[in-house]
Amino acid sequence: MTQRVSRRRLGLTYRAREALGGYSFVLIWIAGFLIFTLVPLGQTLYYSLNQVTVSATGINLRFVEWNNYTRALFTDPTFTSLLIEYAIETLVSVPIIVIFSLIIAFISSRPLNRVAKAFEQLSLGDFDAELSPKGGKIMASLSDSFFRLKTSLTIALAKLGSR
Repeated sequence: MTQRVSRRRLGLTYRAREALGGYSFVLIWIAGFLIFTLVPLGQTLYYSLNQVTVSATGINLRFVEWNNYTRALFTDPTFTSLLIEYAIETLVSVPIIVIFSLIIAFISSRPLNRVAKAFEQLSLGDFDAELSPKGGKIMASLSDSFFRLKTSLTIALAKLGSR
């Protein structure tokens, strides 16, 4: 009886307490985002618009507007080549990571007694054996890509071993 009275005094219903709990979890995430992501990002932007020199007395900043970006994009030849190289590397590595992640998720979603069989099917390139026609086509395509990658790596390792 006293619990009911004390809750009524606070004016919080069950639904309000649930909402408050949810907001507290979201508030923790927002605080972490602000402290660990947004503040360093803003500070990085501020430093990038300044000429930074470190001396014995501390860090000296001289505001140079967009000159650092202009120099990097239009004057420095290594920056643009490294930027293009990084973009190509990202375009190649992200799909490979996503494909392997999907394969691992597919395998781990199976019961434990079938995981060994899934790995065997994956290594043999026979991944569509127990799937529906729609899922089988998708997984056969992934399996074919994985099999080609495995074959290429095997050939490359054999060539490296023969040197």
